[in-house]
Amino acid sequence: MGHFFVEFRLHGYAKEYARDLIRGVARKFRVRGAAGTRAVPHVTLYGPSETNGTVSVRRIVSEVERIGRKYT
Repeated sequence: MGHFFVEFRLHGYAKEYARDLIRGVARKFRVRGAAGTRAVPHVTLYGPSETNGTVSVRRIVSEVERIGRKYT
C-alpha cells in the first residue's frame, strides 16, 4: 500500500502570476511565513490517496492525461 497525490506545478507566466497573488494576499492580510520566498504555485489534482487494490494509479494518470489533452 502506498500514499500518493497528483500535483501540477505552474511554470512561466502562470507561476509568476500565482506567486504575485500569494504575496499580495499575504501582505493584505498580514500573513507571516505562509508566502515566503519559496512559495511553490501548484494545483493538487487528486489526493492525497492510498493504493489499496481498488485505486489504480495508472488509471488516475490516464484520466488526468485524457482531460489535460482537452486544454492548452
